[in-house]
This record gives sequence, C-alpha cells and structure tokens, in this order.
Amino acid sequence: IWRALPAAPAAGAAGTVVSADARGIVVAAGSGAVNVTELQKAGGKRLVAAAFLAGQAPLPGARLGA
Repeated sequence: IWRALPAAPAAGAAGTVVSADARGIVVAAGSGAVNVTELQKAGGKRLVAAAFLAGQAPLPGARLGA
C-alpha cells in the first residue's frame, strides 16, 4: 500500500474488502477502515486504485493477504 486515507468505520474483520471502485478500495481495519487509493502487487507496478481494479477487482468480502 502506497497511499490510503481514513474511511468511515465498516463492518468486517480487519483486512476484509468492504467496497471497491475507482475512488479506492475500502478495507476494514481494527476500529475503522482505510480507503486504499494507490497500491502495488508483489512484483508489479505502483498503480492508482482505478488502474489496479481495471485488471483485477477484489470482491467485497475478500480478505487481503489470504
């Protein structure tokens, strides 16, 4: 994760994707959530969320790192 912003609290275990769109990927965290706006897969290029989602869309409910 290269860039993220605080997001409104969201239900779900830490690391669970709550929603994903061109504005970012909202992921549940300990006592709230973060909106990931720029990220990089292992061995990949650094991408804004919209570009990342164009090639691979994590589904709401998916768990990051799993």
